[in-house]
Amino acid sequence: MGTRVSVVLTTFNGATRGYLEEAIGSVLNQTFKDFELILVDDGSVDKTKIICSSYLNDARVKYIYQVNQGLASARNTGIKCSRADFICFLDDDDIWKNEKLEEQIKFFRENKDPKIGMVFTPLEMIDENGICIGLIGDTTQGNIYERIVYEGNIITVPSSVMIKSPVFEKVGIFDETMKGAEDMELWSRIAKEYDVYSLKDSLVKYRVHSNRITNVSWKRESFYEFFFYYKILSKENTFEENRVYFNMFCRQTIKLFSLGKYKEARRPFLMSLAYKIPSPYVWAIYFLTFFPSLSELLKRIRRKITLKIL
Repeated sequence: MGTRVSVVLTTFNGATRGYLEEAIGSVLNQTFKDFELILVDDGSVDKTKIICSSYLNDARVKYIYQVNQGLASARNTGIKCSRADFICFLDDDDIWKNEKLEEQIKFFRENKDPKIGMVFTPLEMIDENGICIGLIGDTTQGNIYERIVYEGNIITVPSSVMIKSPVFEKVGIFDETMKGAEDMELWSRIAKEYDVYSLKDSLVKYRVHSNRITNVSWKRESFYEFFFYYKILSKENTFEENRVYFNMFCRQTIKLFSLGKYKEARRPFLMSLAYKIPSPYVWAIYFLTFFPSLSELLKRIRRKITLKIL
């Protein structure tokens, strides 16, 4: 019997950002031990190679350096290198809780239905100092393909997933032509062929910081979401395009508001009006964009409430 899990940890100049060692440590400290850690260095020019090489005395750790080709390519390199039954991903600025692999393997052991292809977990969002600032996740179950198309990336982030290796043989790997929504696009292909489940507990700490790719401009982010929906809608004539685009604009409004990009958040809201009337919640966010101080105060109150719940 081969290795049970391959962990593909991708990095680009991870030494400079300063979170790489913490990410690697969170894998090596897992309570589930039957894994290999594949470190894929996507062309770093700092001391990332030195940091990664320092872990090679552990037989479970492999290091691969490639010329910079982007995140999707780096993840695909790890997938191609894997020989395990399951594959997980970890970005170099995220952290796994110690029981992450154990709980996901437990799920697959208890649910042997071959229709199940992927399981993921909610996220505990942390700031640059590792302090919890909120929770995000979706307790979705089963056939979620249409939900992905209509509602977007409900599967949170690659750091949260565990996927059966044969899934990639059937649906393919990450689309390297997409530089911002490649994970969402792959999840849609998986969900079209397999059932997808979410665990109840948040087992991943997702770091929110200024350099994160999610903090791109509205224009760039919208382009990649449009690209994703174009790929889906061009093949699926059964979907209502108006509903899909309306939901996308509303999500953009909420996302940009959460990032403190208040002026930018107004544009997608106004574009959503071309399709139908948004919910009172989205209207409230739109009006709050004109009052940044009040918005920041409400965010702080929400964070305090979240921390008390935790």
